[in-house]
Amino acid sequence: MSWPHDPQGISIGGYGLYLQPRDMAKIGYLYLRNGAWERQQLLPSTWIDKVTHATVNMQPPPEPELRYSNLFWVIPDEHVYMAVGYHRQVIMVFPDLDILAVTTGRGNYPFSKLADYISSSVESDTALPADAASAKLLANKILDVSTEKPAEVGATPKMTALISGRVYRFARNALNVKSLSLILTGPQPHYDMEIYARDATKSDPRFTDPIGLDGLYRKGELNHIFRST
Repeated sequence: MSWPHDPQGISIGGYGLYLQPRDMAKIGYLYLRNGAWERQQLLPSTWIDKVTHATVNMQPPPEPELRYSNLFWVIPDEHVYMAVGYHRQVIMVFPDLDILAVTTGRGNYPFSKLADYISSSVESDTALPADAASAKLLANKILDVSTEKPAEVGATPKMTALISGRVYRFARNALNVKSLSLILTGPQPHYDMEIYARDATKSDPRFTDPIGLDGLYRKGELNHIFRST
């Protein structure tokens, strides 16, 4: 979806790559197929072989069995390797089982436990017969967890009307916020924020994003469009 880059257009490289789960799965599938994609060898098989036989012991305290090689973490006893991002964004490859798993989230859990859950759910070395009832049950479960449910909302406090629309200005601070205004009344609650410009020759950037007051999350623009004052 996005990858921050410098003024020359070169991506950061080490972090900050935002991917949708389907795109994460494509990367995993490339590795699962030993570097080949649509009959083209995009990665040398020797590169992936080095991943699967990782020997670098990073000695992480929670899971000392983890090894590392070529940007991937490996659990030798589980015969699984994985790309790991911030807050457990994981692409997990099981070459022996011919499957891969992708997870996104904000949790912290043992990788070995996740690998156990996945590998233990494999029922057969071949495709199972069609099961329409189970397929429908799975589809309904996926729909249920992917549908946002509003949180309980209490009564609107009197303070809302008092602060709504007021502009609060700040001296320079660690957050670099220059001014903040909360618009809490009306059909589209939102906030307006002004940031101190890092470059004194440029205007202080401003941006706005919605606020959810009805128990639902609001999502702003992925890349804020800064407006000059």
